[in-house]
Amino acid sequence: MELTENVAVKSNPVLVEILISNLFLNAIRHNIKDGIIVITLINQSLTFSNSGQATPLVSDKLFKRFSKSNPSEQGNGLGLAIIMNIVKNNGWSIQYNFSNQLHQFKIIFQNGNH
Repeated sequence: MELTENVAVKSNPVLVEILISNLFLNAIRHNIKDGIIVITLINQSLTFSNSGQATPLVSDKLFKRFSKSNPSEQGNGLGLAIIMNIVKNNGWSIQYNFSNQLHQFKIIFQNGNH
């Protein structure tokens, strides 16, 4: 974990708990054996990075309900769709990036809701 600043966020605490829980579950569930998970809180953003499949995910399907990169994997395909709805309802944004063999999901707190 890299926590370089305190961030105060105005939101429903239950929804923030669901958001963080889903990000954790996603990073764990889609990781590889002996993989890594890095969590950073910097510049009004929260990023979950994890090792996993060696190629980027398909970005246009990523946050759609019931969309799964591998249908045989655990999960119901709702986690990222729920994350997206929580992010949108709070006026934040989310970005997906694949860099240095890590899948990165970055929540950016903005629009005065922090």
